[in-house]
Amino acid sequence: MEIFDITSNSSEFHEYESSPAYSLYRISSQKYGFTIEINFDTDWLVLPVLQVHHKKYVSGKTSSEYDDTDLVTLCKQCHTALHLNEEIPIHDSLGKLIEYRKYPPEDFSSGRNHDYKPWIFIRKDKSKGEYIVTDIEPRVSYIVFNNEDSDELKEISLKMVSEFFAKFLPDYRTRLPNE
Repeated sequence: MEIFDITSNSSEFHEYESSPAYSLYRISSQKYGFTIEINFDTDWLVLPVLQVHHKKYVSGKTSSEYDDTDLVTLCKQCHTALHLNEEIPIHDSLGKLIEYRKYPPEDFSSGRNHDYKPWIFIRKDKSKGEYIVTDIEPRVSYIVFNNEDSDELKEISLKMVSEFFAKFLPDYRTRLPNE
């Protein structure tokens, strides 16, 4: 995920990395000039499944032949809702509008072994061999160099983590350092 506005010098880059042994979320802030790392141990963050939505269909075109302007990326839930509630224009190969029609979205699978909603944490229960929803107690870390104001950086990093949880993980509460 990336939040990017090159004109304001306040770009924020989000990166998520996970394996069976660890789960790390990084937020790099151009505005503040540093990166914080949120360690979720072995709990996996379920991110939204992203799908490509065709704003229109053109008879005879394959999925890869559409212009980028005819496509938009949506999460799976939004894509399904859009297809169930809105008609999609269908054009012939010359671009003439033929009709509007509702299409159920095509789901080519997400590659997941579960169907949990996004922005929750899960862990594989080894005894049962299935995934379970978990509570989390993440650890936040940042590096302070000798010439930097550690109190100011700590305050900024705690604010960034709080904003991240409020925006993306409102169902969870994190224990921040010094709480």
